[in-house]
Amino acid sequence: MGARVAFVDESGFMPQPVVRRTWGLKGRAPVHKSWDRRERLSVASAITTSPKRRRFNLYFAAYDHDIVHEDFEKFVSALMRRGERRMILVIDRWSAHRAGARRLLRRFAKRLEIEWLPPHAPELNPVEQVWARSKYADLANYIPADVEELGRAVRGSLRRTRGRPDLLKSFFQHAKLKLQARSLTIQSSIEAGFKTVVVNPRQVRDFARGLGELAKTDPIDAHVLARFAQIVQPKPRPTPSAQQAVLAELVSRRRQLVNTLTQESNRAAMSHLAQVRRGIEAVRRMLKKQIEQLDEEIARLIEADETLACKDKLLRSTPGIGKGTSAMLLSHLPELGQLNRQEAAALVGVAPWDFRSGAWTGRSRIWGGRADVRSVLYMAALAARRFNPAIRAFAQRLEAQGKAFKIVITACMRKLLVILNSMLRSQTSWRPKNS
Repeated sequence: MGARVAFVDESGFMPQPVVRRTWGLKGRAPVHKSWDRRERLSVASAITTSPKRRRFNLYFAAYDHDIVHEDFEKFVSALMRRGERRMILVIDRWSAHRAGARRLLRRFAKRLEIEWLPPHAPELNPVEQVWARSKYADLANYIPADVEELGRAVRGSLRRTRGRPDLLKSFFQHAKLKLQARSLTIQSSIEAGFKTVVVNPRQVRDFARGLGELAKTDPIDAHVLARFAQIVQPKPRPTPSAQQAVLAELVSRRRQLVNTLTQESNRAAMSHLAQVRRGIEAVRRMLKKQIEQLDEEIARLIEADETLACKDKLLRSTPGIGKGTSAMLLSHLPELGQLNRQEAAALVGVAPWDFRSGAWTGRSRIWGGRADVRSVLYMAALAARRFNPAIRAFAQRLEAQGKAFKIVITACMRKLLVILNSMLRSQTSWRPKNS
């Protein structure tokens, strides 16, 4: 699954020397005589790293003409032939790079990935340090007789640099690039067929302290995670379908836009300058348009999938559950309908946890869970408290006992979630007796 990384750049070398400070006899200034010639040597170079970022190499090619996109394509093709693994090519947006990149991606579609450096940021490319070392160190004050001699000197300098892996590694450090193997993400590990568990890091850290492991290093973390999986045996996350993954991303983006719209509305209420208010209103119109587009796309995606459409119909048959709540539950709580009531409540974070010790009894509190789902469920419970007969009767019974509002609404959230879980498990639509 690893890939080589190759940083590529080009530079030109002139017969005129790069003048640097040098030594001379006391009282005599050192003099270097050169000729004003317009000849030029073009060089392409690449620094590559192994998939585990442990080995470094330098490749180069010299040309007696300005480099064009055909030269760039041949140079990268030669790099691709040196290994069978995938390669991530990191380049800037020079016109020859853009022209050659299109052809290279067509030719090596399955093995080549291209990352573009940001504009005006040569310091991020470690190959720039190769040029600096050759021009300002190895070839400083050097006056060649002709371009052929300059070419031999440049090749000798680059060969000496290639023989210093520690020097190549330092070029990455100078560019402030972190060298580490690409780690598995949750989605990529699921796609690769691994059983994947998402664990709260606080839980693993507390487990480590329970084992007496107070230090934190990568080897210790690996050992603790292995022991945690062996002893606790957390349940693997169910593999989401492609439609569920797309739906989750669309729903998350919609929620982000809604939050931004709320912020802009709050700013509008506090703004007095007409120019500022017009700018805020323009942003709000744009956000509302994007939210409407996402709503349409989410609706089309749910309707196109038979399983999602069936679940959506069951969920929205419940008074208090609208299309937004249904989409959030389908995308961010795919386990709904496969859990018991205690597991469902704990997963969302609406299960009350007791705090008791001896004769002392503290107040029960909710803790953890999926915050996005809980936030949407809160609004659904407010609506259900008014329009859902089962939830309304339940809330009135708790209020008659003198329960505080937050306790009542949290209990309504939990009861509503349990009802929805039961409906999906039994594949039945809303009926008052479900309560």
